[in-house]
Amino acid sequence: MIDELKNIEYVLFDLDGTVSDSSEGITKSADKALKSEGIDVPFETLTSFISPALRVSFGRYTDDVEKRDRMLDVYRERYSEKGWCENKIYPGMAELLRDLQKSGKHVVLASAKPEYFCRKIIKYFGVEQYFDFIGGSDMEGKRDDKTVLLTYVLDNIGNPPSDKIVMIGDRKFDVECAHNHGIKCIGAKYGFSEGDELDFLADTVEDLRKMLL
Repeated sequence: MIDELKNIEYVLFDLDGTVSDSSEGITKSADKALKSEGIDVPFETLTSFISPALRVSFGRYTDDVEKRDRMLDVYRERYSEKGWCENKIYPGMAELLRDLQKSGKHVVLASAKPEYFCRKIIKYFGVEQYFDFIGGSDMEGKRDDKTVLLTYVLDNIGNPPSDKIVMIGDRKFDVECAHNHGIKCIGAKYGFSEGDELDFLADTVEDLRKMLL
């Protein structure tokens, strides 16, 4: 079954927990935002903010839309200032992206993070030249649902046949959106997965290389 991945033409990557370890910037920004509204939670639980849309994540702590949006503003203020670069690309990932492109595969980003930050982070890592398209959410929340986001990404790469595409991500949102589009999904177990969210498994970036090249 893994052998069929060798014939994939389009490789779609999630960003947080898949291309990079973004936990420091996200959790510190989420902590500040929650505390701004008097919400104090164990810091170690804040990895739940990695990958889902922020409106969804903050919505777990309040039903008050105005309160949620205030926390979102605090989060974005800190994240814009320094959280975005409290971020490390996984060892071997830059080389994998380069070699996927060299092999003729189309490398694409599909992240729930706002597209502005996706582009900024990918450029910061020095790997933007390997991507055919960088797709993220919008600030207004129109692409918060990852299935909707993936529709947007697929539209922008010409809607290739689903059997020529694979999605790589570390959370159930990545698996669900891929399956909703009839696309295979590789779980990046080295990211922030809880272990029961995945389909194909890659324990390391090197495992991804062996599957795809």
